[in-house]
Amino acid sequence: MSGADRGRVTKKTATGKKANEKPLRQCREEYALWRADHAAWLVDVRQWRRQEQQALALLFSMEQAMPGHRPMLDRHEQRIREHESMLNACESMIAELQAGHVHDDRYAGFVDEHARAGARHDEVNRMHDEMERKHSAAMSGLKKLAARMLEL
Repeated sequence: MSGADRGRVTKKTATGKKANEKPLRQCREEYALWRADHAAWLVDVRQWRRQEQQALALLFSMEQAMPGHRPMLDRHEQRIREHESMLNACESMIAELQAGHVHDDRYAGFVDEHARAGARHDEVNRMHDEMERKHSAAMSGLKKLAARMLEL
């Protein structure tokens, strides 16, 4: 290689002729620019990792914001359905009483069952009000966490 060729990167074509000559200094300048890109990209990746960790922490917080919420809802729904079954039984008793196919002791049983159904309704109503407060508070907390998530 001649002295003039030492400062250049050359690529030989299929015929063996030199093509696309580029000074080594220019290559080094490109490398410096590429390294600057790499450094900036790595800064971005580190920031994205922090954001990912923050998002995962918020997701965990969101999950923890409603501890036992689903089982509470399930229990409440079950109580409502049980009360509905109690009402169906009371209505069946009313139909029997209206048809005149029952004795006085059956009417007394109905009166007691109706009183239990009323007390149970009041109890389920109080539980529902409490569930509504808990659910509203949990959803408010989730909305705040979701807003923080969107700020990432």
